[in-house]
Amino acid sequence: MRFSRFACVLFAAFFSVFQSFAFSSSDILSPAPGEWGNMQPLVISTDGDCDVFYSLYGNDPLESGFIYEAPFIINRIGKIDIRVCAVDKSGKRSDFLISYSVTPTEADVDFRTKKFIDDISRSPIRKYATGTDFVIPSSLVYSFEKNPARFYPGMTFSISPECALDRYVPCTVRLGDLAWHFVIHLSPSNDSFVQQSNLPFSISGDGKVSFNDKKFIYQIDDEFWGGKNSSLSLDRKNPHTIRWQSVEYKEGNPVYSYSLPPLVGIKSSVNSDGSVDLFPASRYFSGKEYSLGKSSVSRASSSLCSAPSGSLHLETLPGDRLSTVLPVGVYCDGFYIGDVTSDVILDPLPPLAAGDFSLDDVIFSREKAHIKISSGEGTTLYFALSEPFVFPDGFFSSGSFSLPDVDAGPFKPYTGEFDLEAVDGLATYYKVVSYALDKSGKRSGLSFYRVIIDENGFYAGKNFAGKDFAGKHFADQERELSDFSDIVSLVNGRKFTRVYLCDGFRMGEGVYEISSDCTIVGKGDVIELSGDSQIKIVSNADVSFENCIFKKTADSGSIFSVEDSSLTLSSSELIGIFEGEASLVSASGSDLNLKDTGLTVQSDKIASVLYANGSTVKAEDCRFTSSAPNVVNMTMDSSSLDVRGNSFTVIGRMGRNIELLGSRVSMEKNRFVTKLTGSSSSPVWKDMTSLVERDVENTEELY
Repeated sequence: MRFSRFACVLFAAFFSVFQSFAFSSSDILSPAPGEWGNMQPLVISTDGDCDVFYSLYGNDPLESGFIYEAPFIINRIGKIDIRVCAVDKSGKRSDFLISYSVTPTEADVDFRTKKFIDDISRSPIRKYATGTDFVIPSSLVYSFEKNPARFYPGMTFSISPECALDRYVPCTVRLGDLAWHFVIHLSPSNDSFVQQSNLPFSISGDGKVSFNDKKFIYQIDDEFWGGKNSSLSLDRKNPHTIRWQSVEYKEGNPVYSYSLPPLVGIKSSVNSDGSVDLFPASRYFSGKEYSLGKSSVSRASSSLCSAPSGSLHLETLPGDRLSTVLPVGVYCDGFYIGDVTSDVILDPLPPLAAGDFSLDDVIFSREKAHIKISSGEGTTLYFALSEPFVFPDGFFSSGSFSLPDVDAGPFKPYTGEFDLEAVDGLATYYKVVSYALDKSGKRSGLSFYRVIIDENGFYAGKNFAGKDFAGKHFADQERELSDFSDIVSLVNGRKFTRVYLCDGFRMGEGVYEISSDCTIVGKGDVIELSGDSQIKIVSNADVSFENCIFKKTADSGSIFSVEDSSLTLSSSELIGIFEGEASLVSASGSDLNLKDTGLTVQSDKIASVLYANGSTVKAEDCRFTSSAPNVVNMTMDSSSLDVRGNSFTVIGRMGRNIELLGSRVSMEKNRFVTKLTGSSSSPVWKDMTSLVERDVENTEELY
């Protein structure tokens, strides 16, 4: 037999095969020394060249500890001493002590930040699948350094789904004096199992060929045949032919063979964003294609987790730096033929900063946003800005919130600071995307700045979850606007206010006096007035209600009283049920604008929808209904009336639809319905001083 001379052949090539990695403190990824607000995981990077033991109470790991097998959570708080002992193959031990403390802390933060802190406290190993987003809230700063010297504002990370790197990245986040430490498990989304070969031999990472099936005898190149339990080290610079044949003697017993290709080196290219691509130095051998993939070695600090591919894409999180000798599996036609190594440096630029804002969270601003993008010296900045996206009904009016999908547009050089403003005073959303190029051409990750500028918008109602959504961005609305008096107080303290109602209200007794301009937008819930409650508009205020329903049940009175001011009702309903004399709206020296609104009043005595004195009234596509023994829809005293496309109905004993006293009216395409049991007259009654200026295509129905 001549196997013996193969056993002493050493591999010496122009590339390096898997090497030993001396265990050091840098291989203990977690826990880290310090004072933390969350329990810590134990995550250790090992390569199989040593056995690692640990103890959780400061005692000798070899005497009363455990062998480390996989990451886990250390379920302890208070002061903690973790001891780690690594024993190499020669029996030499290396000892390490990690002292830290855990004090769970409740931070006064917004909902998103609280959820993030709760998540890393409950599970301090956070798996991140490439191709998805990993969010560190903007209220926090983060560092991927083991001994952090610099922190960056929280942001949204996204790594290409093509990334083949499997890596545990320790992360520290801070909020003032509070700190949390956890580990991000970067996991390739395209990870898959490598299909096993049906060949009767295997190849280890260091290039040894092992024959394991006793049913066969084996031959390498032109050497003598041998049996099972042979393990040979080959010169992998050159190809070899491996043959095998069944040990059972049969006539014509076939001899099988496999041509083992030589191992090839690895080429690499560094991309502008700091990522690296690896390629086989040669593409083919005898028509068989080389590929790269998962190696026989797995380390927590960095390893490959990918099915064989013609190239491997490697990247890591912005601000994380990786410099390592990476074991890479080499395959030929999908069959694993050994490991080689590649020096890999990943150093993606940290994210940019935009003024004092973080680039992840949605910023809510009461004033124009001033954008200032900055980066390190020697970099060139580029940015893209979306067109303004306007929320006509408020960005939270539906009771939930999601960002619109807008395109930021083309990138262009950043030349200086600029401002973003709301459009027409409405809530307006912008997205700014930026990146930097350094002198070597390395490109930073994309930084996103999202802002909603809403100078005047407030949200009222117990169902408004604004603090849960944006926390500090609603600091000027910490008090819930859960009562209509809260809304009035807010409005009267501002020049103009837009209020979005998130649910209904029940108004207490008394007069709610509005003296500043405002628009109040509902979503179909009822605002219920009781007793002598009334909404009074004064001091030349311009007030609008949209999509609101007002309902009042009382002895007498009105819903609106307008004095020397302006009231607009659109897509709304006014409903009044009274026992005595009542009018839904009374106006003096004011302007009333009614659009697509229903006004209905019912009384046991005298009822009218509207009484106006010295005022201007315009109504279009509205419904006016009055029901009472003595009834009139509109009484105009020294006023001007313009009605178009409306429906007027009076029901009772005596009455009329419109009553003019020293007033003028223009009427077009209105429908007048009269349902009176007593005497009836023309739907429009006027005195001698009144004037009908226009009467076109109006219809009358008498019952």
